[in-house]
Amino acid sequence: MSLLKSCVFIILITITFKTSAQTTDSLLKNHQLKVNAKVFGLSLSYEKRIGKKLTLNSEVGLRSGTGLYLSRYTFSEGLQALGAEATLEGRYYYHFKERLDKKKDIGNNSSNFWNIATTYAFKPFIYPTVLKMYSNQSNYSVISITPSWGIQRKLGKNFSLETLLGLSLNYFDVTKELVLSPGITVRFGYVIL
Repeated sequence: MSLLKSCVFIILITITFKTSAQTTDSLLKNHQLKVNAKVFGLSLSYEKRIGKKLTLNSEVGLRSGTGLYLSRYTFSEGLQALGAEATLEGRYYYHFKERLDKKKDIGNNSSNFWNIATTYAFKPFIYPTVLKMYSNQSNYSVISITPSWGIQRKLGKNFSLETLLGLSLNYFDVTKELVLSPGITVRFGYVIL
């Protein structure tokens, strides 16, 4: 629980400090609302500019997880778990000038960025019984903190592609375990606003 409190405190301090630094000469969009298809789920995200090169991106959605059950009777059996998640991430964009110099599009915040994301993955509401027998971590809610590097590119007028590469620190609430894992995200989005 103290990890969750620490994450919330850091996010609130960042928002408070950076909200006062809003400018009108930024190349970032003031805000954008997107529907996203991810490799393992669907989401709705809202990105709000909070500084000249900073945005705050909030996202809610459904996530899917795949398990692989191996036994001497069956080689493999694909298993699906389905749950909800909420993410709050701060982004620092740094590649706009270079893209403009090369006459590349910067629409819909098309640039490179550094970010740190905090995700709360709720306990799955669809969960196969066989996974419950063979998994210590998959049926719990999880808090993840993921620093990463990302790119966002405009595809046509209303579509975008995001790729993020980082490292996640995951905290499983029931077992009190901390686990490091790759933090890889690919989002194909439709920009509504």
